[in-house]
Amino acid sequence: MENDAYNFFIKNNANIDDNKYAILYQDQKYTYADMKKNINDFELLFYKYGIKSGGRVGIILPDTPQLIFILFALWKIYAIPLLINYRFDQKKIMEILDGNEIQMLLIDERVQKTLNEVIDKFPFETYLVDNLNISYVNGVNLSKYTKEISEPYFVIYTSGTEGKPKGVVHLQKNLVKCFETFGRDVMNLCSDDIVYSVSKMTHTYGLGNSTYQVFAVGATVVLCSGETIWDIEENINIHKPTVFCAIPSIYKMLLEDRNVYFRENVDFYCAGERLPFSIMTAWEKNFGCKIINGIGTTETLTTFISNKKADNKEGSLGKCVKGFEVKIIKETGEECKVDEIGFIGVKSDIISPHYEHKELTRVNGYFVTNDLAYKDINDYFWLIGRANQLFKINGKWVNGVEIEEVLNSLDFIKDAIVINSNKFNDLDEVVGYIQLEKEYELDIEMVRLIKKTVKKRLDHFKCPKVIVIVSSLPRNANNKKIIKDVPQGLIKSVHRI
Repeated sequence: MENDAYNFFIKNNANIDDNKYAILYQDQKYTYADMKKNINDFELLFYKYGIKSGGRVGIILPDTPQLIFILFALWKIYAIPLLINYRFDQKKIMEILDGNEIQMLLIDERVQKTLNEVIDKFPFETYLVDNLNISYVNGVNLSKYTKEISEPYFVIYTSGTEGKPKGVVHLQKNLVKCFETFGRDVMNLCSDDIVYSVSKMTHTYGLGNSTYQVFAVGATVVLCSGETIWDIEENINIHKPTVFCAIPSIYKMLLEDRNVYFRENVDFYCAGERLPFSIMTAWEKNFGCKIINGIGTTETLTTFISNKKADNKEGSLGKCVKGFEVKIIKETGEECKVDEIGFIGVKSDIISPHYEHKELTRVNGYFVTNDLAYKDINDYFWLIGRANQLFKINGKWVNGVEIEEVLNSLDFIKDAIVINSNKFNDLDEVVGYIQLEKEYELDIEMVRLIKKTVKKRLDHFKCPKVIVIVSSLPRNANNKKIIKDVPQGLIKSVHRI
């Protein structure tokens, strides 16, 4: 198949120079020739262990060169990779694996320790990936689960914030379409680019930015399996990427730590959460380049609304990406008028055909996200926030995100979420959960400043009635803030204002 991942991006790709570096990882460097050889070696290993077209292979690995080799080897033989978030705990992993008809599970030593209590009970074969080798851990060969497939596909799992992670099915051929749409229409990479995506390959955002978008043009990717801000800074300072991709919280941490040295004229991309205006302006001031903001979901496989380097409307999500149709839709299913807030609906043959064991709900052919936005008269889209961050108090609309942005502008606040809650009162009220910068303890003057600042910048009724100081704000496996009441164990103090 000409438009499968291996043939299009690797085998038949005229943009590839075999002697050029494809992957930079720690002190390791792999040329495109090295990558092809390692893909072929893993292909032979999979054949040896009975994995063939239609065979399902679970993968719980960090961002390493081996993950890329394994993915492309499985795509090459039309097996079905199941990309499982490396940050998932034992409970989440077991929710996915229980009853899942896989033949093989690939893990590393850290995941082996996470699953130590249950790994002996797995009915399928489990293998430990160590550098370029895989070694048997336990289990039996379940080749009976190999099934005929009409089209090669893979599965990537959602974060499971609202319950069990959903397996999102994507067709291999749509990776090519992602390059031909978002890749060519927005990123427009060239072979000289060095791309570093902080978002991991178990997210669709990171998967594209660390694999096929890079290899399609014969560019170089920087990988990092570390999780800390110091790991990220080290990668930036050593490898000097020309393209950098991250979510807003990473941009915020880099601004705060200020121990990072980018080269000039870097393309900075952002997705995953709403990008606060304060981060946008501070980033441009410090690094001389605007952040290129956009939005995508696990279901859409790539970014479907985005700004561009030559058309970057500050504060907006940008415009609809080539290959997608986007509407703002009311709860009734009707299309919203210009500047009217509604849910983002998106249509494209790139979008997942279905979840595993569950249909993907569409409204008049559009997949409707849980994001609220509006479109202006010039076709720019403006994100309001997640649906659970827009609520009514005493009949008046409150947008938790805009309150968060005001709170986060204060020097002593590290991060915040604002929600509608009745946890501290019998009635619904605006509650702000705040994580302070580590050198601060909340005092009465800070409380007064919070109240004064919010009421100065926003309508008075939007000021939080309760401020809750927390040790940290919970985030899901994709590092996005969980927008609901913070667990009691993280609460340090409660203040009514």
